[in-house]
Amino acid sequence: MRTVLKIILLICVQNLISAYVFAQKDVTQFLGISIDGYKPEMIKKLQEKGFVISSVNKDVLLGEFNGIKVNLFIVTNNNKVCRIMVSDDNMIDEGGIKIRFNSLCQQFQNNKKYVSPLMSDSSYTISEDEDISYEMSANSKRYEAVFYQLPTKKIDSAVLK
Repeated sequence: MRTVLKIILLICVQNLISAYVFAQKDVTQFLGISIDGYKPEMIKKLQEKGFVISSVNKDVLLGEFNGIKVNLFIVTNNNKVCRIMVSDDNMIDEGGIKIRFNSLCQQFQNNKKYVSPLMSDSSYTISEDEDISYEMSANSKRYEAVFYQLPTKKIDSAVLK
């Protein structure tokens, strides 16, 4: 029984090491910057792209993304950058939210660097007549889209084994 547990544990450790090695080779990017490393390094790289630190909140960077003024939030886990959150700087109405959501989803669907787990192209479309305020408050509906960035390098099948 102990031998079986040791073999299972060894296989799990090998899989974790393989996943770690693979993950280090191909890291998600934002504006060509790898989403890894430490927050001060990320801030410096984003400043080189034209973002500035907010005078109101030092944890927020201000700049332009996709032609729109935005706020950037750098999220860390154990002091390492794990994601970037982008939010519009200016508030928009419900109609603007629908347009922005649909437009961003369409951009990702048309970009071969990304893939979505949902098969239907219309899966991420908010219809003109949908009352999103009502749906969110009365039905607790969430509007979200999931897209995965594809690896830039060809995946070595030996790494996945």
